[in-house]
Amino acid sequence: MKPIIKDRQQLVIWVLCVLPITGVLLSGLSFWQPYSYWLDELYSITTSSLGFTAMLKSMLTDVHPPLYQVLLWFWIRLFSDYEPIVRGFSLICAVSAVCYLYCWGKRIDTCTRLLILTFFATSWLFVYYAQEARSYALLLFLSTLSVGLFVADDGSRKSYLQLLFVVALLALTHYFGSILAGGILCWLFFQNLKCPKRLIPVCGVALIVLVWPVIQYFEGALGSKAGGKFWIQVDGVFGTFAIFFQAVAPVLGTCGAKLNVVLAVCGLSLIVLLLIYRFKRARHIQNVFEQALILKTSFGLCWVLAAVAIIDMHTPISTDRNYIALLPLVSILFGVALGAVREIRYAPVAILVIAVCWGKMQLDYAYPLLKAKVSPLQNWKVSAEYLVNHAAGQKLYYLRLSDSDEIDRVFNYYVERLSNGALKVDRIYASMLKSISSPAILFVGNVAANTIEQIISAEDIAPKDTFYPVQSWQNSTAILLF
Repeated sequence: MKPIIKDRQQLVIWVLCVLPITGVLLSGLSFWQPYSYWLDELYSITTSSLGFTAMLKSMLTDVHPPLYQVLLWFWIRLFSDYEPIVRGFSLICAVSAVCYLYCWGKRIDTCTRLLILTFFATSWLFVYYAQEARSYALLLFLSTLSVGLFVADDGSRKSYLQLLFVVALLALTHYFGSILAGGILCWLFFQNLKCPKRLIPVCGVALIVLVWPVIQYFEGALGSKAGGKFWIQVDGVFGTFAIFFQAVAPVLGTCGAKLNVVLAVCGLSLIVLLLIYRFKRARHIQNVFEQALILKTSFGLCWVLAAVAIIDMHTPISTDRNYIALLPLVSILFGVALGAVREIRYAPVAILVIAVCWGKMQLDYAYPLLKAKVSPLQNWKVSAEYLVNHAAGQKLYYLRLSDSDEIDRVFNYYVERLSNGALKVDRIYASMLKSISSPAILFVGNVAANTIEQIISAEDIAPKDTFYPVQSWQNSTAILLF
């Protein structure tokens, strides 16, 4: 009987290898194509294109810590701001997270390791943000590294200092990373209460982590956007958990709202029961690493969700993309839970069916999102190219819908790049469109699909022609000729 079970386990292992490999390959789909940055990516590029001091001042008006922008500042100066090269930094971070998780997983059985990698590498969060010129892939890498070092901490000085260093970087990348870092620091603090030599570095890192948010709150825009004044809206505690489940298990949402809740509750209950079973078994055979793995990852997940739920009640911060910080935690718990029954007679077949179905649904969900992104989402590049090619004898404007210096940099990025610095578009407000002098070209970007139609149909404006580039978000950028 044992050889049969072993053969089934080998089959599961070979088939499971295909899923994470497919996810990694998908994350690099059309990566080499220089498709246009969209608005948020343009913010990253234009901010890191400033002088170093000017960049840090600009970051104060943002709602993120500065590490990604600082690293991107050096990256651009070393390699250029060409789209595939800039996105290549994110792709390296994302793939490095998978590689680290694979190497780290050698401490556990192969089946569990591949289940962890399957959940991780087929997630849309991994696939989609591996090609985003934003901080999310770096956040994913550092959260994966932090969780791995946290679980594997053997008490040695080297591993302890490595963990603290990575935790500090995590907190300086994204505020969801700061929350996860805070949980790890709290664990280390209480774990080392009787050891001042190990306690002092924890307190030192905690102070370092707090410096930027304090400065940003009192000197930047963080304070003005607190208390529900930001664009994010969350409907109470249940809203927080709904966004979390939508982020880590979006395929459940395709089954309808009520069935989604039922599936989420049933799936969560099953995972908890399997984790309890595996923890008891690890305790029985005195597997210290597996016990620490389950306890620490469960603590980290509960800590972040509880903290975010509390913060959301005052200042909503939950968006599905922010939960990329929890992808390594959720992936580990999923893999450890499902791998708990791998030695039961027919369990390998069941595990294979569940993993393949889940992985396929995840990849099916991620593919159209990435394809739409590559289309691209907003085609600022082609719009600017059209403007540059038709600029002769024209007055060049962009429609300014909000007052901030970054908007001016965003609209002029591709215009200046494609014209080698010879052209620049000037701001014009919606209230001034009726008095616009012709001939003129108006660059419109990051607007709702019906905004341009409203401009065209308005009395006393009537542009003589409109150019729409190919883009997934229809009519979000365009060129109007007067």
